[in-house]
Amino acid sequence: MTCIARTLLVAAFATGALCNTFDASAALPLRSVGVTARVPNTETARVGGVFYTARFRIGYYGGPLLLSNSEDGSGPTIVDDFVTISVTHPDGGVAVFTHDYSNGCTFMAPLPSQDISSYFQPGTNRVVVTLSDACGGWIGSDAIWLVTSN
Repeated sequence: MTCIARTLLVAAFATGALCNTFDASAALPLRSVGVTARVPNTETARVGGVFYTARFRIGYYGGPLLLSNSEDGSGPTIVDDFVTISVTHPDGGVAVFTHDYSNGCTFMAPLPSQDISSYFQPGTNRVVVTLSDACGGWIGSDAIWLVTSN
């Protein structure tokens, strides 16, 4: 699948087009995986919908796995409005992490670096990260990384 430039992605979201911007079919040896670079805040008249999707495989072998805005795992993340991380385990089971940064469309708040290792199982996990809007007005995101200390 071809990677679409973020400026085109934002324009496509504003017009209602669905976009996939990252697809890796081979399992990545995990130290740190850049899920997305920063998606600049962009005004939109559309309310709701996915504005970024990444699909990839991760070879996970235990230990903390941090959701962060930095490659070293130390930074908080923020997305206008939701992040959803769907993980399909080697045995076919599925676990889903979701966070609402908008607090029910009341105020935006960053999420400190989070250990999401409980959503993964040892072996090759298939991961789908979705960034979506719920409140309208704006879309955007900090960079998002998955980082392990192994």
